[in-house]
Amino acid sequence: MQHPDVLIVGGGVVGAAIFHELAGDYATMLIDRARVAYGCTAWSGGIVRCFHDDPVLSDRAVIGLHYYRQFETRTGIGVPFVETGFIFVAEPKRLDWSRQEVVRLAAHIAIEWLEPDEMRLRFGDIISEPVPPGIYESGAGYMDAAEVARAWLRAGRLKGGRILEGTEMRGLLRSANRVIGVQTNIGPLFAARLILATGPQTPALLDRLAIPHRFYRKDIQVDLRMPASPVARHPSFIDEELQLNGRADAASGGIYLGFPTNARGQFCRADLDLAHSSLIRQVGERRFTWVATSTLHGGVRSADCYSDDARGSVTALTDSEGTAFLATGFSGGGFKMAPWVAMEARRLIRNEPVTPEQGRAA
Repeated sequence: MQHPDVLIVGGGVVGAAIFHELAGDYATMLIDRARVAYGCTAWSGGIVRCFHDDPVLSDRAVIGLHYYRQFETRTGIGVPFVETGFIFVAEPKRLDWSRQEVVRLAAHIAIEWLEPDEMRLRFGDIISEPVPPGIYESGAGYMDAAEVARAWLRAGRLKGGRILEGTEMRGLLRSANRVIGVQTNIGPLFAARLILATGPQTPALLDRLAIPHRFYRKDIQVDLRMPASPVARHPSFIDEELQLNGRADAASGGIYLGFPTNARGQFCRADLDLAHSSLIRQVGERRFTWVATSTLHGGVRSADCYSDDARGSVTALTDSEGTAFLATGFSGGGFKMAPWVAMEARRLIRNEPVTPEQGRAA
């Protein structure tokens, strides 16, 4: 392992997925500057759902849903999949397109279009008037993202992979136009291939390396609100009309409710912004009946790496002659995209053609 075939930088859920995918077939090493599964992965809601207003992202997420529902079979390690169902509320201007997309996706997953009367019949106890039309995925749910990452890392180790924690990448090692490794706090590490799965650290890292990019770091805040009365089987949700997102939390009986912060920058605020919590509550009251009488029980605030098209990047670094790759920029959706990312990373490492499954998500 002094000169692994593949060196992965970043031990979050994306790096862990790639590590498991490649270990066994390649001498694979993963390094993390702190503890694996400790960064933004530890704060992820772990929602597994498919419908997006971008068909490319929907197809990538379909791959993720099927993978996660078979997680123990694929990895040998069990992590619970909590099936909650999932509601997507589209922007009013996108309703016709969304209906057509539901028809397309129905060939691959359990998904249906619900007119307002149907939404009211099924979810009228939690959704406020006026009830919008919605998209419902019965097989969606969530997993503990940190547990999933640790399971992938453990399974990868059992296949022969190696992990170095407390090992910070500080620069690239090059020979002509080829990347041949990285300089770290413990010295140089050489490898035939390098994959940067560095999450929210990516923009600052690429700036230091003088590599042009299209990524930015953005804060995410999701509050945990406790309804006055228990809400049974609350679906996970994305509301594009009001920009809400969230899911139930089985451990506490509360419901996570989020609204975009639009706070960009190199550093993330660690504690909850209570002014933003007030905004979350105000917007949440417009959609859900239980929010007005709920109480704030903390929450999570972290950061992730965003890209302007939200698709992220699994591509070769420029001027690396195919020896260095990026796997980052998934705009808060890295967990559900991680299985597709791992498959795409394997394809690039092997220089294989795109399969029909991957082609739909290309």
